[in-house]
Amino acid sequence: MCGRYLTKDERALERELFLDIRRWPQWAGSYNIAPTQLAPAVIHTADGNVCELMRFGLVPYFAHGESPKYSTINARIETLTKAPSWRGPWKRNQRCLVLASGFYEWHVLADGKSKQPYLLRLA
Repeated sequence: MCGRYLTKDERALERELFLDIRRWPQWAGSYNIAPTQLAPAVIHTADGNVCELMRFGLVPYFAHGESPKYSTINARIETLTKAPSWRGPWKRNQRCLVLASGFYEWHVLADGKSKQPYLLRLA
């Protein structure tokens, strides 16, 4: 996952997604969702797929509910099954669908200090 992303409001997502989702929370679209903020994600439950507002980022079990001092927003496929933060949730099928309409990547400018955000999304 990226460091910042955007998502549309629930009505726009309902129209665009072809997912069988049983429950949608209300939220306003945002152009700047950052780690630790609540954002919409789809999870599978016994009653079917539901959309919930969830915290952006993973709090590993060994953090005992406290946000870790290091980033847990990016999982690399090469270490997903081995890294302590990710291997347990991966084995237990604890996954979700993050409803992102686009994401930002940052480009370092010529001065070497400033960064310019670039929005990436489907055409």
